[in-house]
Amino acid sequence: MQQLLDLIPSVEGVAAGAATAARQGGSVGDQPQESRRALAIPAVPPTPKVVVGPQGEVWGVFRCPTLPPAAPLALEPPLPRRVLALDNDETTGSYQLGSLLFSMYTQLCGTPPSVHYFVEEYLRKGGARPGTAELLQHAAHLIRQGVLDEVVIFTAASNHNGWVDFLRASLEEFAGVPRGTISRIIAGEDCRMRDSATGRAFKDLRLVSQDSSQVLIIDDKPDFVQHGEVVAVGEYRQHVPIDHLVQAMPCSPERRAFALEALRQDQAQFHPCTTDFSRDCELFYVMQRVSDFFNVSHPPASVLTLPPRLVERH
Repeated sequence: MQQLLDLIPSVEGVAAGAATAARQGGSVGDQPQESRRALAIPAVPPTPKVVVGPQGEVWGVFRCPTLPPAAPLALEPPLPRRVLALDNDETTGSYQLGSLLFSMYTQLCGTPPSVHYFVEEYLRKGGARPGTAELLQHAAHLIRQGVLDEVVIFTAASNHNGWVDFLRASLEEFAGVPRGTISRIIAGEDCRMRDSATGRAFKDLRLVSQDSSQVLIIDDKPDFVQHGEVVAVGEYRQHVPIDHLVQAMPCSPERRAFALEALRQDQAQFHPCTTDFSRDCELFYVMQRVSDFFNVSHPPASVLTLPPRLVERH
C-alpha cells in the first residue's frame, strides 16, 4: 500500500520543485522557464485521489488541497518611455470653432456630432493643420518599428466635457491611423502650475514620463513647456466657418436660433483670422525633427515628402 501512496503527488514536493527551479532559473518538469516571465506554482487538482488495491478494493481516498496561486516573480524595472507629445489648438489645427460646435451639439442636441461628420465637415475643410495626418502616420510607423513607445496629447484645454477625447478620435480617423495610436490625454485639469499674469497653464513634461529627457513635445507656445524638449511651431489660426453646420444641427428651431446667436456673439468678440494657412508646411519639417530626436536612421521617404503644392515655397 505504501508503494501506491507514494504515487500520489506530494503538495510539498511540487512547491519545493517549483521554488527551486525559480531560484535556479531552470524549469519544472518539461516546461522551460521563459525570460522575464512570472512563474506560478502549479495547483494540485482538488479531485479526490482514490487508491485501489490489486483486487479492485478501495484502500483509501485522499483529498489534496489546492494551493493558492504563487506571487509572480519581480520583473525588471520598465525602460524609460519614449514619447511624442502633441499640443492641440494652433499646433495641429485651429480648433476654437470646432470646440464651440462640439459644445453646442452636446448641450442643445444631447449628443456630440459623429466623428466622421466632424472629420469631413471641419478637419478636412481646414480645421486640421496641413501635415497633421502625415505626422500621426509617421508616429504610428515609429511605434510599429519599436522606435517610439507612445503618442500623447498634452493640451491646456479642458477635457471636462469630453472635447479632447472626441478630438483624439477625430484626429485618428482623419489621419487613418489605428484607434489608440494617441494613447493618453493630459489636459488642463492635470496642469498644476499656471502663469500668474496670464493664467496660462505650464506644461510639465514630467507628467508625461518620469524621464522627461525621452519626451518631445510639438507646441506653438514653447515658453510654457517645462522639463523637456520642445519643437516650436508658429500659430495655425485658419478660420473655418461653421454657420452652415450650426444651421444643420438636429435640434428644435428655438435651440438652433440660440446656437446661431451664440456663434454671432463669439465671432463679434473673437474676430476670425483672415490669413490663409492652406499652404502652411511646418509640420512636414517637424517630422524630420521627430526622427532625429528618436534616432531614426532611415525614416520612410513617403511620409517625409512634401506635397507638391507646398514644395514651391522652398
